[in-house]
Amino acid sequence: MKYYLIFNLALFLFADASAQESAYAKMLRQDSLDFVEFVSYFEKHQEYNVDNSRESIPFIYYYKFFVKEYSEYDVSIEPFLLVNNKKNVTVIILIHHPEVGFSGTYVLGTFKPNGQLVNSNIIGSVAVDASGGYYCDLNLVNGNLLEIQRYQYQVFDETRHLINSQISYDYYHITDEQFYKIDQFYSLGRSYPMGSFRLLKPEEIANASKSSLDIMRNEIFADHGLIFKSDKWTDYFEKQDWYDARYEDVNHTLTELERENIRRILKED
Repeated sequence: MKYYLIFNLALFLFADASAQESAYAKMLRQDSLDFVEFVSYFEKHQEYNVDNSRESIPFIYYYKFFVKEYSEYDVSIEPFLLVNNKKNVTVIILIHHPEVGFSGTYVLGTFKPNGQLVNSNIIGSVAVDASGGYYCDLNLVNGNLLEIQRYQYQVFDETRHLINSQISYDYYHITDEQFYKIDQFYSLGRSYPMGSFRLLKPEEIANASKSSLDIMRNEIFADHGLIFKSDKWTDYFEKQDWYDARYEDVNHTLTELERENIRRILKED
């Protein structure tokens, strides 16, 4: 009798564990199916048309995959952009808010193929009405560099004339696995510091002389401590107070922003 009870208890525990495992596997399969549906909203709206409104993402998907709780300040979730879908999945959503005018928050998120959240970050906001406000433009360069330009401005009531504006920049490096916020470091005293804190504009490069472009490009390397092999650049940068020659090779320390600016300069050069 004793062995019979032990056997039946073991059988019960095994059956219970199997049932729990089966329920967990079923939940994982459902999550994967839901995530495929979630990503499909972005795939349907890869090309943004201002004349057509985008189909909103169901809140249940947003709360599940971004691991968020219900908020009365979330009116709708817009599938703004599918950034990368190679190894993991990186997307941008625009959360619309109920304030007067146009108000929303841009969120960047990376997920594993099964929908598990790897990382997420608020990357920009917009709040605009008839008197002005603030907004941001998002620009994806070469599929792996995300630029966020932030504006703040005011306008007259009727003329819509811009009376002031402030601009700042943020950049994210997008990989197949996740994303990284770029450190926009540069030394004070550089002639062309913009090469390390924002994308160079085509007109800036086109209007610059060859010698200016050479300095613009090599300043980026110098600011990372490159020991130059040519006497020309060694002599030039040793006269700069901010220059500290330390490394034979700095390619691995360049940010994706700096790499893109170097490519743009070399293309023009």
